[in-house]
Amino acid sequence: MLGIRRKVFWAAGAGFKLALYKIIFDRMVMEEHMKKSGLFFLGFLFLATGFLHAQASTKAATRPAVNTDGTVIQVPVTVNKVAALHGFSYEKIVLLGAEDKIVVCGDYHHNLWPWALKVFPRIKEVPAMPKPWEPNMEQMLKIQPDVIFTFSDPAPLNKMKELGFAVVYPDEKSALTLEANCKGMLRVYAEALGGAAVERAKKYNEYFDRKLAMVTAVTNSIPMDKRPKVYFAIRKPLQTAGKNSYIPELVEKAGGLCVTRDLPLTYGKDIGIEQMLALNPEYIFLDHLGARYLGSAQPAEILAGMLDDARLKSVAALQKNQVFFAPIGVFFWDTGEQLPLELMWMAKTLHPDKFKNLDLRKELAEFYRTFFNYELTPDEIERILRNDLPEGM
Repeated sequence: MLGIRRKVFWAAGAGFKLALYKIIFDRMVMEEHMKKSGLFFLGFLFLATGFLHAQASTKAATRPAVNTDGTVIQVPVTVNKVAALHGFSYEKIVLLGAEDKIVVCGDYHHNLWPWALKVFPRIKEVPAMPKPWEPNMEQMLKIQPDVIFTFSDPAPLNKMKELGFAVVYPDEKSALTLEANCKGMLRVYAEALGGAAVERAKKYNEYFDRKLAMVTAVTNSIPMDKRPKVYFAIRKPLQTAGKNSYIPELVEKAGGLCVTRDLPLTYGKDIGIEQMLALNPEYIFLDHLGARYLGSAQPAEILAGMLDDARLKSVAALQKNQVFFAPIGVFFWDTGEQLPLELMWMAKTLHPDKFKNLDLRKELAEFYRTFFNYELTPDEIERILRNDLPEGM
């Protein structure tokens, strides 16, 4: 047999000889290998086929989820590991009953919201990502979360997408209403997490609708010209939000007239001192101004500095001593899922006579019990409402 093969080989042209030699050699090697290790070879084929099948099954075991901007992402049918990088993501994931799935959080989750450390004790054990708005991709590849709840900054977002991560992020354009800010974003988180999270989101959204209806049943009947003029400050006294945000809606649902409602501002934009004097609000609500962060200036100190600013002395709210710090709790009330609490607090502050039966302490306790599975003590309730730290912090 080998003699015939050699004659054919040497009678052929050079190119054909080379190709034929390779075919013959490979065949001989295969025949010899099959004789000696046929079972091994069959076993290898079986394992390889099984691996490819498993790989195909893994790829197929995904489901679609829709982001706030309408883009569709593919997430595992069962989500086991998530990265909570966005500031409000930890609160939302806890509310949805999936805190145990968080394998990395933002470094600020360990120190910016003291009440979160108290109410969500596991948070201290979760590894923290420095600069979570631009996360270390090498670390992320090691962690391999099923879903990353992150920011909408294009550069890091696109990098995560290129690496194949499923990313959920807020669409700034869709966060122009109270409903989009709370219910809409929570629905997106729940859909990405799947399972029981979907039902928990529905439960929250029903709560949101009830509380909104309860407040607006009173405030909708207040004529605009009879409403107190309200200014809402965010990270500093002269930083606010205008018609390109949900803040005017929040103020007006609570029964106020938002003095920045016609300004072409998004959330967190600066205005000048002259504008503040011209707006001349009767009430000023301060979101947080950096207060409550561990090691930062506290509300009384910040407020004292504002009251001592000679330029603001003529503003009606300061003259009437109607400047109020919004409570914070586990996260900022105006940008997280506690927003219904802020709506009720603001409505009662503006119209105490119309909301005599609204018990904020009861509402606060109910919210934490229902959505965070945490029973606030009477002392803790008072501390949150007066914007104080947890005991011992």
